[in-house]
Amino acid sequence: LENSPLDFPRASWEDVSQADAVLMANPWRTPFPGPLGEAIDAAALMNALRPDARLVFPDVLKMPASFTRAHLSDGEDYLRKNAVLTAEGALHALMSRAAFSLQGARALVIGYGRIGRDTALRLRDLGCTVCACARREESRALARADGLFACGFGALGGRLGWAKLIISTVPGRVMERSELKLIQKSAVLIDVASAPYGFSLDDALALGLNAARENNLPGRYCPMSAGIVQLDAFLNLIASEQTRSHEKEEI
Repeated sequence: LENSPLDFPRASWEDVSQADAVLMANPWRTPFPGPLGEAIDAAALMNALRPDARLVFPDVLKMPASFTRAHLSDGEDYLRKNAVLTAEGALHALMSRAAFSLQGARALVIGYGRIGRDTALRLRDLGCTVCACARREESRALARADGLFACGFGALGGRLGWAKLIISTVPGRVMERSELKLIQKSAVLIDVASAPYGFSLDDALALGLNAARENNLPGRYCPMSAGIVQLDAFLNLIASEQTRSHEKEEI
């Protein structure tokens, strides 16, 4: 909210204890500023909430299996809208770091899920020659149908030296130090996935690569739009719960 032009009052722990619902980032993923400007502790938050309060996260990463009270905004509409914002932020990160135009550049997108595909198609539309690296043949077939080159992870090493733009979207290690050594020093390498990340940033920087970790892009790149997407998902969740409740009453 500190990045928003809107004037919001800061919440207090008393407000949290009185809330019917709390929409927030996942407190188990990474520390982040809370309503009092301090890092929120997940246990403290649980203790402050009313027993019947809704708690809505945009993801479930690192959430304890024993935790069952969260209502998660993980619908397909939310995920696709979030992917669009992430892809836009990824292009901004690439343009900010590249000493060359994206037009005509060779781009390697690792992973062809929602974020990977949206990023790859935007790069294609900007005039890049794009190769999508994906584990599943279905994903590679989709990439080819989208007018892109495609390869499996077994061929990743051969593409790393080819690309000037490399975007990792897979939330898992896909490049070790030996693969990072294959990347051109003039290339731009970014990781937009969540932990445990696609490569060691320390290794990449030690090798002299132009590398960056660009996770949590929507919130950092376009906080207002990211907030609106989350709020819409939350309101849709509440509306669907009310609909189900009314249907049960009618039955």
